Parts: sequence; C-alpha cells; structure tokens
Amino acid sequence: MAAMPGKLHEAIVNFFRDRPTLAATLLADALGVAVPTHRTARVVESNLTELKPTEYRADLVIELVDGAGRLVLAIILEVQLDDDGDKPFVWPAYVGTLRARKRCAVCLLVVAPDEAIAAWCRKPIEVGPGMGALTPLILGPSAVPVVTARATARKNLGLAVLSALAHGNDPDGVRVLTALLGALGALDEKQRRFYINLVADRLNAATRAALEAMMVTGQADGELIDFMGQVEARIARETEAQLAPVLEARGEARGEARALLTLLAARDLPVSDAVRTQIVSCTDLATLDRWIARAATARTADEVVAAE
Repeated sequence: MAAMPGKLHEAIVNFFRDRPTLAATLLADALGVAVPTHRTARVVESNLTELKPTEYRADLVIELVDGAGRLVLAIILEVQLDDDGDKPFVWPAYVGTLRARKRCAVCLLVVAPDEAIAAWCRKPIEVGPGMGALTPLILGPSAVPVVTARATARKNLGLAVLSALAHGNDPDGVRVLTALLGALGALDEKQRRFYINLVADRLNAATRAALEAMMVTGQADGELIDFMGQVEARIARETEAQLAPVLEARGEARGEARALLTLLAARDLPVSDAVRTQIVSCTDLATLDRWIARAATARTADEVVAAE
C-alpha cells in the first residue's frame, strides 16, 4: 500500500495548522534552532504574493508573538514529498517576500517524510555569485523524535503521528505505533480512522507481519487488535476495488465466449476440445469480437481462431 501524496501532504499540513506551537517545538527540540521567546503561535495567510502576476503560496505560515504582542519570528512551513525543481527558485522568494512584509526574522521549515527527499531538500540554495546561500531547515525522518510513551503521544498527538510516519517501520516501530494508538482513543471515530489509514499506508510488509505475529501469540492489546482489524479490512476493500474491473472484464469475456460457441453451434461447425479451450480461456474482448465476426463466414472453427 502507498499513501496518496495529496492525502499525506494535506494531513501533515493540517497537523501544524491545528497545532501552531508544534513547528516551534520541533525547531527547538529536533533541529536545535534558537527559537525566540514567545507567548503565542498563530497561523496566518500563506499567500506570499507581492508582484503580479506571479503568485507564491506556501503550505503554511506560522507567527510567533512575544508577551508584548510583537512578532518575533515567522515560520514558513513546506511539506515536501518529492524532488521539485521549482522549489530552489521559489523558496528564497518565500523567505524574502515574507521578511519584507512582516519586518521580522523568517525561517523556512521543510517537512520531508522520506529520507532521500529530506537529503535533497538540505542542499544549500545558491542565491547568486557572492550572495551566499539559503539552507532550509529540514525535518526528515531522522530528525523526528521517536515517541514510544503513551503519555507523550496523548499530550502531543501531532508529534506522535509524525513519529509513526517516520519510525513505524523501524526496529522499535511496534512501540511507536502502540503509543500512537493509545493517543487516538480520545478522537472521534472519523478522525481515528483517518489517522489509522494514514499510518497504515506507510507500513511495510515486515512491520505488518510483526504486528500480525503479536496478535497470533496473544501479545497484542485491544487497541492493536482493532488497528490490525481496520488495516486488514482496508486492504480487503482496496483489493476488491482493484479486482472489480478485472472481474467485470472477465465476466464480459465469458459472455462473448458463450456467444461465439453458440454461433458456431448454430452454423453446425464442429469445435475441437483445443479450440473450445482457446475460446473460453480468452479474456481479451477485442480478440473475441474479431472471432465472432469471423464465425459468421468461416468454414471451420479452426479458421475462426487462426492467428492473423
């Protein structure tokens, strides 16, 4: 299973939108950035357009405000799921435009769930000869804290979800997943299923096998059993959806094959076992259509299925 990029991108952006303080926490704790002292964090308009007709829109902009109401830092948040050749050109524009608009310090935080993409994002962006470079702050899997304590997961669900996405397939992945599942109990059913499906999309076969083994040996608690039940049900639904067109095509092919055999019988053309097997095993509708057309004038059944 692979998560659809749009869903994963939207989910991560929403983590930070719903929890404005999360970006500052990760900058300080995971990346070692000296974040200014602040009292509140707020999400603001992410449209960074200054000059028309060019439009720049970041995924999210978060402002940190001190006790006196002064803006002390603006954080541009970008979620990056693949390498995008445009970003080295637009990211400096994001920073420059926001810095000019807000008249404060600005940093660019890029969340990259894949380590290879995180490495690509870390490359310094040369602005021009003698002008230095812009180096984004990258939150890749290796920088995301490993959350295995349920209390920590309940206190910071956004961090727990990011931890599960980054480390769910690690050697300690089962503990990470268990911590997240314990925190999801406080959510309503719709939200819980959304996060479960999101994390399940990232699990590899080895991790799923480890979880299934825990169920077989009786080591899984109720939350993990429920999680695996939902994962298995989801896999079944996806498999059924993927097979539906195939099964429908096979059903149409069987109908065409029966029609062809009926036509051959109506014309009193003997059909050998080999030809009958060739007809009923054919699943290509275009081929069956050609054979039916031939059957109207062919002198033998062998002529109907003869290679062109």
